Amino acid sequence: MQDSQSQAAARSRRDFWIVAALMALGFAILAARAIPIYMKPALPTQIGVVQDARMEPHPDTGARILALRVRLEDGRVVDIAAPAEAAAHVNDHIRVAEKTSDKGARMFIWAGPAHDRK
Repeated sequence: MQDSQSQAAARSRRDFWIVAALMALGFAILAARAIPIYMKPALPTQIGVVQDARMEPHPDTGARILALRVRLEDGRVVDIAAPAEAAAHVNDHIRVAEKTSDKGARMFIWAGPAHDRK
């Protein structure tokens, strides 16, 4: 009787450690998959001056977007789309991030207002 109880206790401890090891392995796998998501490098940003700002409907969704024409610090003029609540006006200074798509195309995206002028 005591022999079967000690075997049951040993089996219970073994089962506990198996479950704990599987849980630790699962946590490690989830953490390894999440690290690249949260450790993406920040996109390089530039300061630009809004030259034109218009509200337009998005061609696919119909949602209102803010279409901006921005002159960057290096003299280039780029068109970007910003969320409607961005509230950028002509002559405002904004931050623009340059992003490269998977196919190699360069695009500019809204990165927020430029509170700190260089």
